[in-house]
Amino acid sequence: MKKTFTFLKASTLLLSLLLSFGAKAQGELGCAMQLNNSISPLVYLSSGTRVMDIETDCASKTGIPLGFTYRHGACGSTVGYNSCQVSSKGWIKFGAALSGCVANPGTQTVYPGLWPFYGDQMDGTGGTASYETSLLPSGTKVFTMEWKDWRWKALPAGTGYLGVTFQVKIYEGSNIVEYCYKYEASPTPGTGSSRYMVGMGEVKAASALPTPVCGANPGYKYFIIKNASPAITTPTIDRVGTYGPGQAILPNDNQVMQFYQACCAKPSAGVISQPDSVCACSPFVAKLSGATPSPFPLYGVTYLWQSAASATGPWTDIGLPSSTATSQYFSGLCGSLDTFVRVVVKCQNAGLSDTTPVKRISLITLPYNCYCYSSATIDDNLNTVNIGNVKLITKGNDTLINNTKDGGTPGYVNKTFFRTYTLNTGLKPVQEVNRDTSYKFSVMGITKDTFAFSSSGVALYIDYNADGIYTPSTELAAFQVISGTASSFITNITIPSTALLDTIIGMRVVMNRDATISSDVPPCGGYTQGETEDYLLKVVNPKCPGPISAGIAYISDTSICDGYSTTVWDTAHGKNLSQFHWEWEYSLDNIIWANVPASKFKDTIQPVVRQSTYYRLRTVCEVSNDTIYSNKVYIKLKQPYKCYCYSLANGNSSGVDSSDITAVKLHTFDLNTGGPHVRNPESIRMRTDRTDLAPIELYAETKYPIAVYHTLRTVNHADAKISVFMDFNHNLKYDGASELIWSKITSSTDFYPHDTIFIPAAVIPNVETGMRVVLNNDIGNNNPNDQGCDAFTSGEIEDYLIIFRRRTTGIGEVTNMDNLQIYPNPNNGQFTISFNASKTITEASVVITNITGQQVYQANYANISNSFVKSINLANQASGVYFITVTTDGQKTVNKLIVR
Repeated sequence: MKKTFTFLKASTLLLSLLLSFGAKAQGELGCAMQLNNSISPLVYLSSGTRVMDIETDCASKTGIPLGFTYRHGACGSTVGYNSCQVSSKGWIKFGAALSGCVANPGTQTVYPGLWPFYGDQMDGTGGTASYETSLLPSGTKVFTMEWKDWRWKALPAGTGYLGVTFQVKIYEGSNIVEYCYKYEASPTPGTGSSRYMVGMGEVKAASALPTPVCGANPGYKYFIIKNASPAITTPTIDRVGTYGPGQAILPNDNQVMQFYQACCAKPSAGVISQPDSVCACSPFVAKLSGATPSPFPLYGVTYLWQSAASATGPWTDIGLPSSTATSQYFSGLCGSLDTFVRVVVKCQNAGLSDTTPVKRISLITLPYNCYCYSSATIDDNLNTVNIGNVKLITKGNDTLINNTKDGGTPGYVNKTFFRTYTLNTGLKPVQEVNRDTSYKFSVMGITKDTFAFSSSGVALYIDYNADGIYTPSTELAAFQVISGTASSFITNITIPSTALLDTIIGMRVVMNRDATISSDVPPCGGYTQGETEDYLLKVVNPKCPGPISAGIAYISDTSICDGYSTTVWDTAHGKNLSQFHWEWEYSLDNIIWANVPASKFKDTIQPVVRQSTYYRLRTVCEVSNDTIYSNKVYIKLKQPYKCYCYSLANGNSSGVDSSDITAVKLHTFDLNTGGPHVRNPESIRMRTDRTDLAPIELYAETKYPIAVYHTLRTVNHADAKISVFMDFNHNLKYDGASELIWSKITSSTDFYPHDTIFIPAAVIPNVETGMRVVLNNDIGNNNPNDQGCDAFTSGEIEDYLIIFRRRTTGIGEVTNMDNLQIYPNPNNGQFTISFNASKTITEASVVITNITGQQVYQANYANISNSFVKSINLANQASGVYFITVTTDGQKTVNKLIVR
């Protein structure tokens, strides 16, 4: 079959052929028979059915099946034949059978009949006779009768006989008939003692008929090839010659005579079958179906494509009329307007034409219907392999997709219209598939071949991320080569957890003949034979089956300052389910709970804490109305003396934070979290609260060594400014330059700077107070480095507690105060302070702070002389521990007071 197709192409007589005219239409043409002559190699039958009955000198065989209905002749004939009689004498007869071999053409007996090499000198002894009905790539059947190595005995005396092979080919629908010849040895032209006849006929010779049967223009009753010398190089038809043996000159080796009737009536325009819609600015091909065919240019049928902006025109010709333009290429429709096309089909001999219905080609507006071009490039009719069936089935055997051509069967010798591309995105509903779920996917191939499926690679692509592009490295869902008798491909595919949810995405199946590896079947571009089919899917989560685990909740902090955010997370809860959600809840009293705003479907939240708060995760299955809670996590507010002004490296709009503090050394305190200077993966913290560590004890009027280690997440060093603040006066804020105790800029060679600091005398001793270390990649003047407050882009804040001590003999003992008394102590808020001085006191002050360092009382005195007695009332203060700081001429003493 494949070699027969090669012959047809070589002869250029039958182009992508041969759509049926219909019985009546062919007979009604009433046109004269035409002859085409060519040279093309005869191809022997390789798997035909043998007819041994005629492999002798004089015999015939009846009941030879054609495999289709053949309509013989013209003159309005509508008679069809499904079988024939063949003879060793080189003829074929239709209708009623004849007895014997009927050796003499002069009897005018073999009609209706075909006479490829009809003569008394034909002898099948030693030869092989066989027949076969094969299928062309177009789906057209061809009946071939072959007389192989037949004896031609009419040669000059003493030369023996000539071995000749000849064939008759009949094409379904078009009723084109071909005679093909080949010699088994070099022919020796000669007249011999008997001649033969080449031709075909429906009735007897005119002289044998009582009256004309076909009118003035009979088309043909019979015709005979005229003599030519030295061979039938350019044979012509003789419609009125003598019926009987008149030919003595042999045909040429590999000569082909083709008989046909040209178009001479009104043709059928058919319809424009595809496409219905196209993507904007993408090339496409419009195709004509069901039109009167034009097997070859001389047949006289032309096709003229026209386009318009509306269904009523005006119409513009696309090129010139052509005998081959059964499809039309368009470079693409851009803009927002549809286009309208039609085809005018004309029979040139008759001057009659027909026009297709107007085809509207719409622009596709949905992006998931507009993936890259992929198609077989061969004409649909010549395509020999195709996708016959695509299935997608769930584990529960629910069929999501079952798309077939004629049921997808048979797999072999399938006459179904073969396509190069099929758009199946209009299938409704769009099928839903689940993440992390397996499905059975299968493709069944169909072929026009008669023996086995031609080896083809089949690839499945799914656009999991819905970006409109099939990426082979991540979106090739399956690949397999099918061939021979294994014309189906069955596998399991799993939809990944990364597939985009609730979005319509494309699924593409590509079959490429002769492909052997997946790279031979890319998702885009053209290939010779096969088919591409496009589908749509929608990825959703599977339905929630019932109660779903809420997992375990964690929190990054157990205590925090007012206004700072904490991180709460839970990644072990159930997910990837439809009709299921999770949401965070908070409570201030562990009794009444409320939803955290905008926390639905979030595994991690970073709430700003204003009060001590509980958090938990709630999972809800909407199908069963089941609710499950995680464990609770709790965060409390820190004491005020651990909480200074807001400051952290929050990245601002750039989201960049790549610098950190990894080590802080001060006196005997040494905290080092480790890691390299650059390429440190832990350099991602914005603020670290270390106020829950034991306070660092420092003495007033004393020098101490200090060092800060600068690390970065990046490859290259970036300079940063380090500033260290200490709240000397314990007023719970950093007073700018007066409390900035150290500042340094790092460099690529000095990223762990060391120095000494000096603790001044003017400090509040014996109370926990704040120390803040600022590392900021902004090395200019800025609030974080100059004032100790505000957010910045990149770096880190670390907060510590320190406590100052004085080197004295004990609490309350200073050189100029004797007998300091606070009485009563404890008290109810009313008490007296008294002391004597060894020398006159010019100025004195009393400052009282609570346990958190907040000042609750302050008074200044002058001209005190040598004794001091003052009553103080703190009845409006809460019960608790207070500290009284008495200052006389710059000398301080601190004593503890208890108010009940």
